[in-house]
Amino acid sequence: MRIFRILSLSLAVLVPATPGFAEDYCFALWHERNSLYNDYGYCFVTRFAKQEFNNDDCYTKKPKFPTAVRKRIAAIQKEERALGCRVNR
Repeated sequence: MRIFRILSLSLAVLVPATPGFAEDYCFALWHERNSLYNDYGYCFVTRFAKQEFNNDDCYTKKPKFPTAVRKRIAAIQKEERALGCRVNR
């Protein structure tokens, strides 16, 4: 996981944010973050998220994450803000 974080931060800094790259990278960040929510039973609301993550096994609107997962979600959100990502909005 640490290697992925270093790689993702390096890519965000080193690779020019061309529209195609930024769009693909933003989707990858969105997908990783929401995969974590899905893993902890989150019930998605938007049509896009419901299509991507099946809600059949969801059970909460407020998942309880371990500290490491909360930190990873926060790091992803920070990166999404820095890049101006707008996936699923």
